[in-house]
Amino acid sequence: MLLAQFVVLPTIDTGALLGTLFGGNRYAGWIVHFFIGILMALPYVFFFNKWIPAENKYLRGTLYGILVFVFSEIVFFAINLLGYFNSFDLKNMAMMVVGNAVIYMIYGTILGAFFERAGADGFEEAKHNPTTSSRREPVKSRV
Repeated sequence: MLLAQFVVLPTIDTGALLGTLFGGNRYAGWIVHFFIGILMALPYVFFFNKWIPAENKYLRGTLYGILVFVFSEIVFFAINLLGYFNSFDLKNMAMMVVGNAVIYMIYGTILGAFFERAGADGFEEAKHNPTTSSRREPVKSRV
């Protein structure tokens, strides 16, 4: 988000934007934005990392970033209909949407870089590692 000013995209003060929901408190807006980022990572880790059909982890994360972007635009539109963002700069809206899409794709790519895909049962590594076995050893009786 901080790099937007260097690539001719309008900067978005997310803290101030979300802060309007809390009476204009910019710090509350940034805290909410931080927690939204964590909450949006959880579906990727537990579901989308396995479900998105891309083998490349960076591409898988980028595709998830696009999904998050679409979801965030729907939420932004719904909140905007409620009248919270009336003073929002509408003349740069198209460039802000493009910038927002790029930001979410970067978010997804970074998210994908940190998480490898687990197998269908979550234990793919154990299947390929001969030192771990899923077989149980027979129980010896104490007679």
